[in-house]
Amino acid sequence: MPRKIFLSLFIRDYLIENGEACPYDILKALREEKSSKRGVSYQNVRNYFYMLRKLGLIEPSGRVEPSSKPFLQPKIYYRLTRKGLNTPEDSLEWTDPHRALYPESWQKWH
Repeated sequence: MPRKIFLSLFIRDYLIENGEACPYDILKALREEKSSKRGVSYQNVRNYFYMLRKLGLIEPSGRVEPSSKPFLQPKIYYRLTRKGLNTPEDSLEWTDPHRALYPESWQKWH
């Protein structure tokens, strides 16, 4: 049975290995990963980037590329922050960033 992939840890590992990435790079890598769950959307990946950035675990790297289509926003690349590198992978921030950001909401509904 394939092991469950935590999207936030997948992003962390990908950034450690590759230095920087945009959300679409992560989506492509997830789709190539044999043990990944189908149904991970681009919007879901973007939401994780938002949460990880709010937690201070990732930051824009400064690299921005134009989109392949003129009506889309440019690709913004991200890298791990010092905090992101030093925060243990089993911490709540990496394993459940939504809960780490919104503990009151999590407690109310769980």
